[in-house]
Amino acid sequence: MYLTIPARYRRYFLASSARLAQQPIMMTLCSDTLEIRNMPPAMAAAALSAGAFPAYEQDCLARLTARHFSVFDTTEQARIVTLAHMLLREDVCRDTIASGPRRLQRVAEAMTACLRNGMLDFLGFCRFSLPGHLPYLRRTLDLAADALLAEEEEEEYHALLLNCAQPDKESCPLHLFFNEKDICHIWQHGRKGIRLLEGGCFSGREDMLLANVIALRPRTLTISGAALAPAAVLQPLQQIFSDILYDDGEMPADFTPGPHQP
Repeated sequence: MYLTIPARYRRYFLASSARLAQQPIMMTLCSDTLEIRNMPPAMAAAALSAGAFPAYEQDCLARLTARHFSVFDTTEQARIVTLAHMLLREDVCRDTIASGPRRLQRVAEAMTACLRNGMLDFLGFCRFSLPGHLPYLRRTLDLAADALLAEEEEEEYHALLLNCAQPDKESCPLHLFFNEKDICHIWQHGRKGIRLLEGGCFSGREDMLLANVIALRPRTLTISGAALAPAAVLQPLQQIFSDILYDDGEMPADFTPGPHQP
């Protein structure tokens, strides 16, 4: 069995082969062609799809990004490639061999058929035996670029919130109490003592709760019941207020249960 594969991808193939091998395998290298003995075609194909093929896709994504997304800087381009590779693993089947949850298995099956005939040119297979693969990668990069822009917009939004949340000389400490059934109460420690500002069910109003906390520009922020807080509220608070205190204490003694409007 003969496998023609450049050195760039050969090392990935060899590493995967070493993990999969169940018996001694003999390989003889002549230029870019490996003569392989004592290795079943299916095992060789599995090693290629597990190691060499993802590396080939990574190179394709990098080239396509440099060509079509030159408006982004190198750091952003690298992030686009990373996001695209993540999308490839999560994507549904797009009517191409190399898409969908079982894409690497299908690529391995197609390679196995070639190897059973005694010869496989790895780059030739990737370029000519996977119809629609490069356009599929290009579409995935478009989605990755959109995801990057969304990430950057969110970072800018959080930076704006952070600037708005900076305390001033009138700021007072705040204490958030999260309870079951999406209940949250905001207590303020001010010149008039401890008082309940607002509280109630915030399900579907997470943005309002977050905005209200930021608008108060607390000098310090303490959270009780953080395990009951939704990620949509807790994560932005953690990004905006770097010195949050977590306390599992009870409600203030002067708290009287009753209907509170959020």
